[in-house]
Amino acid sequence: MIHKLVIFLVGFFICIPLYGQVLGDLRGFDNSIVIQVYEIVNIVPISEEKQVFLADELTKLGLSKKSVEEKSQIHNKSGNSFDDKLAILKSLLSPIEFCDYLASTAFVGVKLSSEVSQLRWIVKDRKNLNLSDLQIMKLLSAIDEVENLYFYQKKLRDSLENLTMSKNLSEDQAKRFFKGKLHLFAHNNTVDALNVSNLSLLLEELDLKIEDLYNIIYNYELEKAINFEWLKLKEKNLDVNKEYAKLALDKPSELIQFESFQNSSYNPRISHVLFKRKELGLNTNQINSLSLSLREYYVLEYKQRYEKSTIDLVKFEWGAISKVLHGQQFQLYVVVRNHENAKSDSEKNLTSLEKFNLLDQANRDAVANLVYAYNLKVRSAGTWTTIDPSQKRLYDQQIAVDQKPEILKKLDVAVQKEKESKMIKF
Repeated sequence: MIHKLVIFLVGFFICIPLYGQVLGDLRGFDNSIVIQVYEIVNIVPISEEKQVFLADELTKLGLSKKSVEEKSQIHNKSGNSFDDKLAILKSLLSPIEFCDYLASTAFVGVKLSSEVSQLRWIVKDRKNLNLSDLQIMKLLSAIDEVENLYFYQKKLRDSLENLTMSKNLSEDQAKRFFKGKLHLFAHNNTVDALNVSNLSLLLEELDLKIEDLYNIIYNYELEKAINFEWLKLKEKNLDVNKEYAKLALDKPSELIQFESFQNSSYNPRISHVLFKRKELGLNTNQINSLSLSLREYYVLEYKQRYEKSTIDLVKFEWGAISKVLHGQQFQLYVVVRNHENAKSDSEKNLTSLEKFNLLDQANRDAVANLVYAYNLKVRSAGTWTTIDPSQKRLYDQQIAVDQKPEILKKLDVAVQKEKESKMIKF
């Protein structure tokens, strides 16, 4: 069966010229040799005479007995038959043809992709990048030096590679190259971002089609990655975290909303308000206004972290929220924001009350409600003090704390007695 398949493939290659290339008459050579030669011709056009020469040299190397699958194995640089094959090709092809061949086959095992400099892909993409003959010549002349630096010299190799690119490519050419290189990276990031269970509901709320949101996220991810690669190319002592954070500030408003609608975290506060939009009854104008404020928050946060700005981010957020939410919405948000923490406090209180036998199970629900109401009031008072640290707010907070239910006061006494009983007395 395999033999018949090989015959079919050889016949296919012989009958149909690949990409218009002239194929030599290789009858008399082993089928696997013929396939290898035609694979090379499919990438780099060579004369019929050279095809016969190549087939003869490959036969001498004993590659006729090598299976096609062996090409996917990892090879070292110890002078094996595949290195010998590359040596033959390098002597047979022009520098630019050999470059095209390696760039085209790096991912199928002829040579490891990690060993192949990205300078080869740049040369291979010369028409799209509008490279001049001089640029091509300079790039080709640097490739061997770059590739001779092994993986344990990666930092030096990357530095030399970047230096060659920055010296010989314009910003437009470099960014066009990065665009092709980073397409899959941007696509994968976009797919990950869209991998949410309630995607249909979010799309409906944003009034976007899936392809529209995909394009918004993809273009943002791609542009950010391209600009980041360009900065790494040009700047020797680049503060990676700072520059990447700066590029992230160009996030589209639709993406800001898409992320905030899923973000259950309490911070940033503006994002949490957007997450609770339905409970608060926010309208479209309020959502859009908060999104703009959130974008401004990210800029201020960047300046605080990387430019030593002394802006009070907490004050900015509460100010932005208070300008958008009307009175009842604002008060409701303070309650909503503190609900989970108050609930957690109450559960801990009930557990302690049971531990000290202070909780009548018949009245458990009533006590739970009483304790929750107290904890929510204390938590909310603390939030109001953060929003407005005036004497009045501090006084109101203290009043809330002092209005502790009797059952919690009894708990305080029981806890204190337990601590005292465990103290070592001298």
